[in-house]
Amino acid sequence: MADEVVGHRLSLVDERTVLFIISDHGFGPVHKYFHVNRFLADHGLIAFKEESDEQQRTRIRSWRGQALQLAVASMRRLDFLRLRQRLLDNVARYRLRRM
Repeated sequence: MADEVVGHRLSLVDERTVLFIISDHGFGPVHKYFHVNRFLADHGLIAFKEESDEQQRTRIRSWRGQALQLAVASMRRLDFLRLRQRLLDNVARYRLRRM
């Protein structure tokens, strides 16, 4: 199956085109890493944008907010075991006991 997909993709490109086939998972242990962005930067093919401390803090806060929103939305969609309600009930009971 994979061979057919690769063959089809190769038939769509000319001889001057480079086709990269990259896996998002491995088939064995990792003994070393290849950082594509670092390689490209070392060869002058990309440059990293400088960022002030405030810009970096703003970006990190944005990521945190997006991650929290995604987690809450996922929890709502995937709450088929009513875990959210049970968790909230447990928190409420704990707080009542501590009063």
